[in-house]
Amino acid sequence: MTTVSKRLLGNLGANSLGKGLNILSQILLVPLFLKFWGVELYGEWLILSTIPAYLVISDFGLGHASANEMAIKVSQGLQNKALEIFQATAMLIAVMFLVVGICFAIILMIVPLNEWLNFIHIERHEMLLVILFLSLKVLVSQQFGLYHSAFRCIRRNAFGTMLKNALLICQLIGISAALIIGVNPWQLALIDLSITSIALLLVRLLMWVQIPWVRYGFPKNIRKVIKPIFYPALAFLIFPFTQLILIQGTTIVTGILLGPTAVVLYTTVRMLGNVSLRLLEIVTISVWPEISVAFGKRDLVQMRKLHRYGAQIVLWLSIIGFTLLLFIGEYVYLMWTGNNVEWEQAFFMLMILAIFLESLQIFSKVIPTATNQHVRMIVWLLINALISLPFLWGFIVMYGIIGISFMLILHNTVLSIVVLAYALRQLEEKPFDYFVYLISPYFLYNNVKKSLSKVLY
Repeated sequence: MTTVSKRLLGNLGANSLGKGLNILSQILLVPLFLKFWGVELYGEWLILSTIPAYLVISDFGLGHASANEMAIKVSQGLQNKALEIFQATAMLIAVMFLVVGICFAIILMIVPLNEWLNFIHIERHEMLLVILFLSLKVLVSQQFGLYHSAFRCIRRNAFGTMLKNALLICQLIGISAALIIGVNPWQLALIDLSITSIALLLVRLLMWVQIPWVRYGFPKNIRKVIKPIFYPALAFLIFPFTQLILIQGTTIVTGILLGPTAVVLYTTVRMLGNVSLRLLEIVTISVWPEISVAFGKRDLVQMRKLHRYGAQIVLWLSIIGFTLLLFIGEYVYLMWTGNNVEWEQAFFMLMILAIFLESLQIFSKVIPTATNQHVRMIVWLLINALISLPFLWGFIVMYGIIGISFMLILHNTVLSIVVLAYALRQLEEKPFDYFVYLISPYFLYNNVKKSLSKVLY
C-alpha cells in the first residue's frame, strides 16, 4: 500500500468516526431537547443559537486559507514559512474576533431582541447570556481549528481529527447530562463553552510534545505573510457566510413567518437529510489534504485522479443514501422525534430532492478550496445565496412551509453547476470525459476492487 493510500485510509477512518459522532449527536440530542424542553423552548433555542454563528466571520476566512498554505509550504520543505503563517493567523484571528465581538455586543444591547423574536420561555437577560457564551465558544473553536491545521500540515491529519472526535464525545456527554438534570438555556451554553475550552488547553499541551516547532509568536512582517492568502481568506469567509445566509437565514425567516414550531419541522427534516451529506463529506475532507499536497508539487495528474475517484464515490453513495431516505424516511423521522412533530409528506420528499441536488457538488468544491483557487467561484455562490432569500420569502408566503423546499431546489441546482464548472476548468478536464467516468459502473467496479485489495492485502 502506498503512503498516500495509507494517509487516505487513516483520514477516512478518523473522519468517518467524526461524522458518525455528529450523526449520533443529532439522533440523541433532538429527542432529549424535545423531552426535557418541549417543542417551543427548543424552537427558541434553535433560533437564538443561530445568532452567535455569525461570528465565524471574525476570522475573515484565515483559518482555512492558512491551513491550505501551511500544508503547501511544508510539502515544499518551507517549514519556517508555515510557522510564520500559523503565528500571524493566530494573532489576527484573536484581534479580529475582539473587534467584531465588541461591535456585535453593542448591537445586541441596543436592539429589542426579545420584542422582535416574541419569545415566550427565554427572557432577555437569558438571551444575552446564551449569545455571550456561545460567542466565546466560537472563538475557542477557531483556535482549536488552527491547532488541527498544524497536525494537517505535517501529514498527521487523522490524528488531529481524532482529537476533534474526542471533543465531540465530551460535548455529547456533557450536553446530554445537562439536559437530563434540568439546566436552562444559558446554563447549557456555559457548559458547552467550558467543555470546549478545557479541550483546547489539553490539545495545546499535546502540541508542545508532538509539534514543538509550532508556537505562538510575532512574525517580522505580518503584512508580507498574510498577503498571499488575503484574497483566498476573504473567499473562505464568504463560504460560511453563504451558508449562514441560506441555513440560518431560512431558520429566521421561517420563524418570523411561520413560528417556532415550523422552525423545528424544517430543522429536524434538514438534519435527517443532512445525515447523507455528512457521510459524503467524509470523502471530501479525507482527500482535501492530499489535494493541497499535490497542488504544492504541481502534480495535476494526481489531482485529476483524486477528483474523479472521490466524485464517483460521492455520486453513487448519494444515490443509495437518498433512495433509502425516500422509502424509510417517514418511519425514521417519526420514531426519532417521538411523534412530537407533525409529519409533512410533501415537504419531506421535496427537501430530500433539494438536499440530493446539493450533494452533486459536495466533492468537486474541494479542488478550488484545497488549493486557495476559489476566489471567483465564491462570488457566484454569494450572489446565489443572496438571491435565494427573497425567493424564500415569496415562496413561503405563497406555499407555506413547502416554499422552503422550492427555494432550496432552485438554489442547489445553480450551486452544483457553478462549482463543477470551476473544478473542471482548474483540472483541465473535459466535461464529457469526466461525466462518462463518473456514471460508468465499470470504472466504479474497478475503483472499488482496487481499494478493497489495498485494504485487505
